[in-house]
Amino acid sequence: MSLNIAKLLATLSQSARDQKLLAQGRLVSPGQMADLPFNHCALPNDAWLLVGELHPEMFALLMGGGRPSTDVTLMEANIGIFYLVVRHSVGEWEHRFLLPMVGASAKTYVGSLEKSGVYAALTSAGSPKAVFNHLQRNPSDQVVKKLLSRDIKDFVGDGAALAVESMASALQLLEPLALPRFTASADVQNVCVSLVYADEVAAQLEALSSLPLRH
Repeated sequence: MSLNIAKLLATLSQSARDQKLLAQGRLVSPGQMADLPFNHCALPNDAWLLVGELHPEMFALLMGGGRPSTDVTLMEANIGIFYLVVRHSVGEWEHRFLLPMVGASAKTYVGSLEKSGVYAALTSAGSPKAVFNHLQRNPSDQVVKKLLSRDIKDFVGDGAALAVESMASALQLLEPLALPRFTASADVQNVCVSLVYADEVAAQLEALSSLPLRH
């Protein structure tokens, strides 16, 4: 990929972050729960948790009692891996987690998806609170089966390719029509995205100067 394209991605990602439309999310293992800044005592002891930052307007809708619709799907990347995409929609807003399925933690997370479904904590920058959401494995069964049939690598050899490809995909997902509708409620007009890397993958990507969005 040319230097010009990499610079363009960096510029676009910075603009999206400044607008609070793009943020770095987390995949939190059961052993990391004590590090969270918000109360999580209602979660099962063996739960894995996706944590994402929402745009303040969407967060306000949820804090005001809005009940999100939830969906789980997969996208195939050009570099031979899958992305797990977890969507939460309320009103005219939708939040999309984008998790490249690579890394030992991601591999372990598939087992949690099969057993317990998807737990998500939706928060906003600077807020000590989070809205929790749980989607049992139905309707995500087909997603889990597909992931179980894949060889989830510990790391993609070309880390720069993963960084650039995942950032380009995250920016693409900011377009409301990038994914088909999954709910009959109001049309989605605004989207915010949390890009999530497994911890060990994020640590390796940290060392790359070409990484547009740092962990």
